[in-house]
Amino acid sequence: MPAIAAACIFGALIAINLASRSQIPDPNDPLSSTMSADVLAKNLTAASDFVNERSMRGEISTDEGRELLSEYAKNLTSAIDLKDIDKANAWRYGDLFRTGRQWKMGKAAYQLAVSKPATEDRRVNDTLRLAQCMAELGEVSEAIETARKVFDAEPKQSAPIPPAVLLEIAPPARGKGFDRELAQLLVDASEKHLTVVVDPKKAEAVAFKYAQPHHIKNAMKLAAKLYEDLDDGAAVVRTLEKLDSMVRDNKVVR
Repeated sequence: MPAIAAACIFGALIAINLASRSQIPDPNDPLSSTMSADVLAKNLTAASDFVNERSMRGEISTDEGRELLSEYAKNLTSAIDLKDIDKANAWRYGDLFRTGRQWKMGKAAYQLAVSKPATEDRRVNDTLRLAQCMAELGEVSEAIETARKVFDAEPKQSAPIPPAVLLEIAPPARGKGFDRELAQLLVDASEKHLTVVVDPKKAEAVAFKYAQPHHIKNAMKLAAKLYEDLDDGAAVVRTLEKLDSMVRDNKVVR
């Protein structure tokens, strides 16, 4: 995307805040109540909708939209001081920092959030997001250990685990000296995926059922690749045989 087009779209994102000030206070005004997580989240949601619309129109690519939204989130959270964040809303701020790829701030916010999660759903999701922040910061061993803390979740609460491990934790963790542990985490997450229970009455159940076998296949293949790179042929064979078994049981598509 040409630089001038990117600048125009980013300017439009900033304008979202300006246009909404009659209903939503300025999030960067330290004298107002705009530092609340709800207000910041509303602004980020509006910006996300704006970016998604332009992506669907083909004006920008998905990656370009993600980059623009990240820059917007970084701008949106520039005035936040960690000492002003309360535990009840820490996860909301963590999500904002995460969108802005402010991994150190996100880590701090999620650590606060998981110290006293309001629900099991928050414990699972915020712990996984904390692990992602750690991985992005190069704290791979700690990230893997943190992710494993939610492997005790009940089947109805386990849906976020496998995709988070595959799509959010593994990419920044790979090649940092802990690939064997990461490979085993991927295998364990795949097996955990098979036990997940979702409410068939909920709309997201359809999406989950469609994505589940693909997540498992991709996670197992990535694990095998990591073992291959470690020159561990036995682990490669073991992992691929396990994947073949899942395919034979019609739990995973080839």
